[in-house]
Amino acid sequence: MDLKPIDDHPQVQSLTIALKNICRDYPAGGAVLRELLQNADDAGATDVRFILDERTHPTDELINKHLRQYQGPALLAYNSAEFTLHDLDNLLKIGNSLKLQDGLTTGKFGRGFNSVYNWTDSPSIVSGERLLILDPHLKWSKGGPYYNFVKNSENVAIQNQMIAFESVLENQKCPFKGTIIRIPLRTKAQTPQSEVSSHETTVSEKREVLITKSEISSRETTVSEMREVLRMFADEFRDGGLLFMRNVEKLGIESTAGLCIKIEMANCKDIRSQKSKINIALQGALKNPDFTFNHSFKAGIEYSSAEESGCAEFAVHHSIHGISISSNNGLRDWANDQKLIPWVAIAARIPCPEKFQGKLFSVLPLPIATRQPVHIHGLFSISPDRARLYQLKDISAQDRTPAFWNDLLFRGPIPEAWAKLLSYLAIAYPHQSGLQWWPQDLDDSRDPLTDTIQSIIDIIEKESLPLFPSEVGYVAASSAFLATGNESIALIDALKVAKAPVVYIPKRLRHRVRHLFNDRILSPPILTNFLVNDPDRIDAWDNDTKRAILEYLMSEPGLFAYGALKLFPFEDGEYRSIKDHVAFVHRDEFERDLFCHEGHRNIDLSKVSAVTKRTLNNGSETSTIHPSIRRRSVSDFGVYYMNNVFNKVLVGQDMVVLDENAAAFVSKAWDWIEKRRFSTLGTTIADLWLIPLTNSHFRKIRPRNSASEIIIAQESKMADLLKQFDAKTSSKAPPLLRTGPGGLSSYALKLLIKVAGLNSYLFIKDSRNIVHLARWLNQ
Repeated sequence: MDLKPIDDHPQVQSLTIALKNICRDYPAGGAVLRELLQNADDAGATDVRFILDERTHPTDELINKHLRQYQGPALLAYNSAEFTLHDLDNLLKIGNSLKLQDGLTTGKFGRGFNSVYNWTDSPSIVSGERLLILDPHLKWSKGGPYYNFVKNSENVAIQNQMIAFESVLENQKCPFKGTIIRIPLRTKAQTPQSEVSSHETTVSEKREVLITKSEISSRETTVSEMREVLRMFADEFRDGGLLFMRNVEKLGIESTAGLCIKIEMANCKDIRSQKSKINIALQGALKNPDFTFNHSFKAGIEYSSAEESGCAEFAVHHSIHGISISSNNGLRDWANDQKLIPWVAIAARIPCPEKFQGKLFSVLPLPIATRQPVHIHGLFSISPDRARLYQLKDISAQDRTPAFWNDLLFRGPIPEAWAKLLSYLAIAYPHQSGLQWWPQDLDDSRDPLTDTIQSIIDIIEKESLPLFPSEVGYVAASSAFLATGNESIALIDALKVAKAPVVYIPKRLRHRVRHLFNDRILSPPILTNFLVNDPDRIDAWDNDTKRAILEYLMSEPGLFAYGALKLFPFEDGEYRSIKDHVAFVHRDEFERDLFCHEGHRNIDLSKVSAVTKRTLNNGSETSTIHPSIRRRSVSDFGVYYMNNVFNKVLVGQDMVVLDENAAAFVSKAWDWIEKRRFSTLGTTIADLWLIPLTNSHFRKIRPRNSASEIIIAQESKMADLLKQFDAKTSSKAPPLLRTGPGGLSSYALKLLIKVAGLNSYLFIKDSRNIVHLARWLNQ
């Protein structure tokens, strides 16, 4: 025979205490609205509205006199889905919701709806033809009586009761195609600490109102507080709040006092199609744990209020990666039991605002900022109040499986989905830099996204993804050049025109991806090799582009391959390469004017940058640039004069008459020789007619015939006498070398005397020599 106990004390808890505990876990505010929105999404609603009814409705002839106290201001939560009995059971269950058996519902705790008790003590629900009034204090019912308001539409009590729903319910004689949850705001009189009697008489109606002191919450809910909650909720959802919802497309925030905010997905027909694909995939993932799904699309969220309106554009990628947990049977079994699947999604705002702060979502936004440039959704394992994720760092937790699940999502599916979104962005938005949506490099071991950047780079490297923006489109690292970050604006602009596949990576990422480019770091040799493969492209460039590219290529000491490129401006107006001929760099403007007849060989220094000009000048002096670029030598001088000044003179003549232009060039030639301070005259210059004579002729420095002998009369009284004699003598006498105006300068005269003294075959005699003077006088 069993021993009988002396007493029995089972563990029991009153409904109001349970609700009070739920309110503690689900604080008042936007979290309550999120729970209502979640329930609507789970029910398949596409349209949700929150209406703050600030009015007080009649209190006479209601279903029960205890309901008079709830006819004041209330929040009405409308959604377009008609709740079934199954949905209502989910709402009313506390802690053992049937949603746990359905992996496609967002809510899994069976307690979310009951967070409305933060604001009220008696919510009511209209859906279809049913009216459900909840009475957790059991003051006038068994807790939740149902009424058929359509069947009893002629009943005055029903009519008066339904007036409180008129902000949404237009005809109480017909079933309502949707659901309305009415949340009467808790008054001060209903709070436990209120000194108001449990019996209050309204002044306007002189009617007794029974007041139920709340056993659930001690907080009054005012209309002004609710207005603020609604505005903050609208601000939270205006930028992406609806992105990952499976059904909801429209969200309205309203009040009878005039507040009207609308948030809705743009192009609802297309979005409905996209959501349908996702929902079908989720069904498939529940049936097959190895199911894989990837889908990208564009989405827009329109926002409008009395103050402003606008549309935020997003690119979204959804991914289900069942294979990622196939190797962990324990985790898979746990996920199956929890009805969790590795469904993640990434959304990027287009374009990315400068101070954009991404959030974590688990279908609905979580109060967790990520410091990332995208929104991240995942079916995370989260705390009942949806305020935090379970993480491996929570070492105090006995069961760490939820944390392992979240860690799996962050290490596998999320980086993979992110990389696929970047690939989609590269295709859908080819003219925007996708780098703005790359993960931030977080130096925080506590952040679950710390290693995401490295994970994505590993994926990019493994799959050779073309995710680097360049002027020729998105390219893979293997076919691009990585900029160093030190490029000038002029060079960057020039490289754009040149269509060079140069990638400009922000400093925060450059060290991360540098190894992907191997030795393809932008440099003069790298760019030269690229341009040499298609040199004709240069013909289409503007002068600024050629100038900037030339400056960059010539900045590399010892690099000469650029000589094959038509980057050099010449004085004849053409751009040429210097591969097959010599190009000259003038020392000064005098030299530029002197050699003006060879524009096709003279680099036009006025068309190169100041840096290139210095490089050309310094390199020409030190012979440290391309060997085809140099200064003009004495030999070059001789060739130039022979080809351009004396080209009409018979080579066999020692003395000739020159035209005015040629004679002027002779004077400039001696000025050039003097500027260069030559100590001797080379063979090439010696064959030029550079000696002006008093008989208006010009003689070669080195004549062929001794009969072409001349005499130099240096400046003196004797020289003046010789010049007078010369003016009166016959043409048979050897002519004098002209000095002074129109003749040789003192420097040129000294140089000739020096050279003549060393070389008798020049046939130049000095009048200071008495023998030479006597011979000349005799002639």
